[in-house]
Amino acid sequence: MKKNNIIYKLSFLFILASIFASCDDAEEAIYNGDVNNDTFVSFDKQAYNLPVERNAEGSLIIKLQSSAKRSAARTYNLNVIDSLTSAEPNTYEIPSTITIPADEYIGEVTIKGIDNNVNIAPESLYIQFEAIEGENLGYTAAEISIYEVCPIPQDFLVGQYAIEDISAAIGPANGTTNFGPATVNITIGETSTSRVFTTDLYPGIVGSKTIEISLICSELVFAKDIDSGIGCSDPNNLILAKATAGGYINTTYSLEEEGDDSIIINYTEDIEGSCGGPMLSSFSLTKI
Repeated sequence: MKKNNIIYKLSFLFILASIFASCDDAEEAIYNGDVNNDTFVSFDKQAYNLPVERNAEGSLIIKLQSSAKRSAARTYNLNVIDSLTSAEPNTYEIPSTITIPADEYIGEVTIKGIDNNVNIAPESLYIQFEAIEGENLGYTAAEISIYEVCPIPQDFLVGQYAIEDISAAIGPANGTTNFGPATVNITIGETSTSRVFTTDLYPGIVGSKTIEISLICSELVFAKDIDSGIGCSDPNNLILAKATAGGYINTTYSLEEEGDDSIIINYTEDIEGSCGGPMLSSFSLTKI
């Protein structure tokens, strides 16, 4: 296995972070609304999750970020991309516009999810904003995954856990593991049914990665694809994905029976086939 050449790109989000991290005594640039002034505008993400509680609703805040203030409010049309959207229209509500207020960097809207026969398997809602002429753009479109969830106690699968491979391919084939053995601190993610932690992927080869697990009505889902940054063959890297992406099944959990003392997470290893995948792999999380 070889490491791919890594090309570092200056991202839109890094530009924004630099602006927000500027010294407090520096004068902020406030533009007068002239469309010729250089400014970057983007959704803050390319992908979002909108869990909808069974027989209830869910909500998601979408942010539109700008690299500069303007003296006048900026309003953008917000549209559904029908050709890409699989979610039923009666399962979501979105505003028709999104506004960055005058003298502000960020505007936001709330998108509502409604349990009109929403499935556990995610359906996609694609949205885009209409750009203002002359602005430089980041993410103009975003995918929102809408899916049904069941209530989870806030202390379920939270705290210190030992992580260790159950089944793994690439790590052991290269003198290491995929995950652990190590101790991780699991916390609640952006939604009440997501759990996140940081640990080394292929220890000694790749380094720290953030893992997100979704608890979706008894199923444990490896929720966020992880790009290792390395691979066995160009142009694809080793990417870890949810079990169902490779045609495998997710593991399950129970609030009443097994609890959260020890669980197993299935995932697909090497979904792009860089090193002979895809393969079903798994790791355990054991409460300490």
